[in-house]
Order: sequence, then C-alpha cells, then structure tokens
Amino acid sequence: MLRPSLLARRFAPALCAAALCLSAHASGEGPVTMQVQLTALPADGLATLDLTLRDEATGQPVELPARKLAAWLQKPLPTLAEGELACRDKVRMLASPGLGRRAALDFNIHRLLAVNTDNTLTFINPFLRLNQAKLEDIVTLPGTPSAVLQRPALHEVWLALPEVDQIVVVDTDARRVRRSYTLTKGARPVALAQAGGAVWVAQAGRDEWLRIASAQSDPEPIAAPRVQGWLQPDRSGEPLGLGVNGIVRANGQVAPSGRVLHAAWSPLAERAIASLADGGLAWLDAQGLVQQRLTTRGPVQRIALFDEGRHALAATDREVMVIDVATAGVLQTIPIDSSVTDIAFSGSFAYLHSAPASRAVLLSLADLRSGQAKPVQVAVGSDPRDATPSLSAGSGAQRLQRLPDGAGMYVASPHDGQIYQYTEGMMAPIGSFSNYRRSPLALLLLDDGLQSLGQGRYRATLRAPRGGSYELVVSGVQPRFAECVALDVPVIGTQNQSAVASAAAQVRARLVQVQPDGDAWLVRAALSIGEGERTRPLPGVHDLQLLAFERRSGWQSRQAMRAAGDGIYEARIRQAPASAGIDLLVGSASQDLPFHAGALGTRVLGATP
Repeated sequence: MLRPSLLARRFAPALCAAALCLSAHASGEGPVTMQVQLTALPADGLATLDLTLRDEATGQPVELPARKLAAWLQKPLPTLAEGELACRDKVRMLASPGLGRRAALDFNIHRLLAVNTDNTLTFINPFLRLNQAKLEDIVTLPGTPSAVLQRPALHEVWLALPEVDQIVVVDTDARRVRRSYTLTKGARPVALAQAGGAVWVAQAGRDEWLRIASAQSDPEPIAAPRVQGWLQPDRSGEPLGLGVNGIVRANGQVAPSGRVLHAAWSPLAERAIASLADGGLAWLDAQGLVQQRLTTRGPVQRIALFDEGRHALAATDREVMVIDVATAGVLQTIPIDSSVTDIAFSGSFAYLHSAPASRAVLLSLADLRSGQAKPVQVAVGSDPRDATPSLSAGSGAQRLQRLPDGAGMYVASPHDGQIYQYTEGMMAPIGSFSNYRRSPLALLLLDDGLQSLGQGRYRATLRAPRGGSYELVVSGVQPRFAECVALDVPVIGTQNQSAVASAAAQVRARLVQVQPDGDAWLVRAALSIGEGERTRPLPGVHDLQLLAFERRSGWQSRQAMRAAGDGIYEARIRQAPASAGIDLLVGSASQDLPFHAGALGTRVLGATP
C-alpha cells in the first residue's frame, strides 16, 4: 500500500513569487521518489505541473526516455480506507483500454488540429476508441488562413485571415474562437511571429507592423516597410521582417540583403540561412547582414534545420541539398521528381512531402550527416486530382507533424481528406484518421503531455480543472515505479465562473463530538458552506442523516439528525459493535451532500455504559 506524505507547502521564490504554488512529496511503489509542484500562470486558468524524480537510494535524477513517463490527474475514489487501491492498481486501471475510469486530465494523449481549405478547423483525437469516429469538434472561420502561429504554453492557435483583415485566436481546450482582432481595411495580415512574449503581425497592405503584447492589449502599430514573413533570431525580443529589399528591423532600417523569401535561424551557429528571391542561399547575422552566400540552381522553396541547426536541407524544384550550416558546405545533392511542400524530422529520418504529387521521400539522418543518403519513395494518400493549395514556407504551418515520442510521423493528404500515421522508416502507413472530406492546408499537434527539462525534471502546461481534492498518479518504466500523491487544487483563473460558484456553495461536514449518552452514543456534526474567509455555518437542514457502518460485519445504523445549535446537528447510535472501527458519515439530498463527501472519520465506540 502507498504511504504518501503531503509535506508543508514550499514556496520557491523563482516559481512562486507572483503565483499560487503547491508542492507535495510522495514515496510510493518503486525505487523512485517524486516531488510535485503546481504553479498558476498569468494566463487565465492555466498552470504548470512540475515533477522532479530522483533515485530513492542515491538521490540522483531519474531520466526517462520520451513518452516513458505516464501521468494522470484524477478525482480520488469515494471509498473507505480499507478499500483503497494500491498505487500500481490505479495505474493499471487508468492505463487499461476500454471505457474504464477516466481521469480529469490525461497527460499521455495528444490531439490533431487540421486547418482546412473550406475555412474550418477540425479537432481530431486519435485516442478516442470509437472506430473511425475521432472527431472532437469543428470550428468555422470567417476567412481562409494565410499564416498559423501555435502557442502551446497558452493553449492557443493564432490565424491570420487576409480576406477579412482579421486575426483570430482559437482556444484549443474549449475548441472555439476566444477573441479576434479586426485590422484596418486592406491590411491583409500574411505572417505571424512570437517574440519577447508578444505576437507580431506582418501586413501585406500597409507599411506598418502590429505588435500585440498580451490578451488585454490592443495591437500596437509600428511604422516599418511592409514584409511578407519573419525571421526570429535566438533570444531576440524583436523579430526581423523579410522585406522586398532586404531584412527590415523594428526601427525601420533595411539591411541590404536582397529580397528574402523565407529563412530559418540556427541557434548552434548563431546565424540564419535564408532563401533569396533571385536564387541562392545567404547566411545572415542577428542584424540581417549577409555573411556568406551559396549559389543554387533556382530559388530554394523549403529550408529545414536539424541537429540543433548544425545541418540543413534546402529544396529547389529539382533537387535537395544537404548543407553543413557551420561551413556552408554542400554534403550531398539529391535529385527529386516533384516540388517539396513540407519537411519534418522524426527521431531518425527526414520526411520530404510533396502534396501535389501525393508522395514523400524518406532520408536517414545518419546518412545525411555523412553525405551518403539514399532516398526512399513513399506513397501518401490517393492520386492527385487537381491543384493543391498550400500555405507559404514562412506561414508557420505544414502538413507533417512528428509524433510526441519521435518514432513516427503524421502526414495530412489534401487529395483524400485523410491523415496517415507512419512509423519512422516504414513505407506504408500503420493507420489513418478521417478529416471528414476536408482538404487540409496545415496540420498541428496539440500535445499537453509531460516534457523533459533534464536533470530528472518534467513539466506540463495544463488547463486547471475544477478546484478540489485530486490525486496525481505517475508511472514509469526503466526503472519501473508507481507514485500517487494527493493535491488540493484551488480554483485557478476566472474562465470557469461556475467552478468558483460551485466551490463557494459546496457543503462541508466535520465531526464535532462523540460521547456516551445513556445507553447510546451521541454524535454531533457541523455543516458549513463557503470557501476560505467566506465560510459560514449552515443551519436549517431538515433531511440530514447519520450513517454508522462497520465494514467487517456489515452492521449499519441510519439515524435522522436534529438541530443542536447554529449549524450543529446530533443523533444517537445504539448497540454499536464493541471494539470495532465504526465509519461515521452524514448525507443530505436537499444540500447535494452524498455520504462519501460527508465522511466524518472512523471511531471505536466500544460498549455503551
């Protein structure tokens, strides 16, 4: 059985200076100890869950491979103490297929969000066990998106709609448009970027940028030459605009780099590699100045970096170049039959998707590093039927998404409205999900699972559930362990006013006194309502019942309780079993107080005088 110990709350200055912070420590089943921390975020209703895992014997951090750490946040089972499940049994119950018990939050699943050509968003949950019916919701947009910006830390997706001069923000938890920004007529937003905690908007129809600092602030116009896309240097508070004449800074100055179609920043080299409109590649510094050039046969249509920016793939309409970003050397040139629309990487492979041709090319990353990659052709979906619209290379979106464990890829096919799942390296999909006859422009992965921060630390950003008592269940392999810890989650944020009202209206019961009373035992209990400083006694409850229950023999007694003071109620118990633990519970239908919520505790009453 689990022996959890909920320690006193610890307030770490770095994490808890301006936010609620709860900490707990559990020592469960296995050679691992776990520390838990829940921290409210400034964003309404969001919080971070931080776990620290250490080896119980040595105190060293425990590092687990991707997706080898499972976690659930659930309401505790309404059971008596001796019926409590062991922690490993709770893990088995939550992880088992079928209907079973559902947790309030499951950190082991992910969802897909498809941005479609018919101005809709489809939310697809691959983990729904209803055959092909995986659809969670459909959201209709007022226009066709030209750019997508996913903000996982805020559970938001931003979309630029140039047809209607709007920016819309979609809440990925509620699956609805949370807010929108109506821009000046003719602004035509075409690109989005996140830098310095703000969102930057490029407008194709105006010589100004927009900066949106927070959800409560209005767009701030910045006079600058109009741009078609963004480059964001590492650790930069302001992005660089990709202008017609060169790189544009926020102060309006233009670095004479020539027209840049799109670019990617290498944090390892601290330089950018950019595609020039007149052909070739350019290496740019953090100010947008050209440091080096590389000639190519035609404009580069797609650029993707891997190995933390050490290597790059640059695709023209006829070939793919494998480039060492540090030396600007071409390691290999690979001919292709059709233009590449999307590039993504799994743990061991590069996927080059050609949506117009319904095919993809697989390249081994190990072979790419040595310049000896051999392309493998893979069919994706049905044969092409007509022209395939796509978002631009600088739009922040594509039709490929890597699985969270890095061992595969999702590929959205625009011709048959399907999303295919490939295990990395395989030439045929292992399954597919319907996009409900909609042609996808882009595919996003919504993953709120635990992410490794190194040194045995893991973090997830969550939409806080309704406040109350919860239990965090964590399990891992290599080493195998199970940990369970109790957490009192307060109401976080104001987005769920019903949760606030419900918490304030919740009736609570506590045991006041148990004493002999002639040939019986007198039990007094107190009822209260409200939260925190607003707690007050609850008088006038006429249907309150006392249930006394002995688990081993099955003996029980139910008695109506009568008022005995302001919010105090009493009843008498006769002929209780001697030398046995008696569970005392109160319940009231009128106050929506079930017996398990009105548990008063266990007492050994013994023989009456």
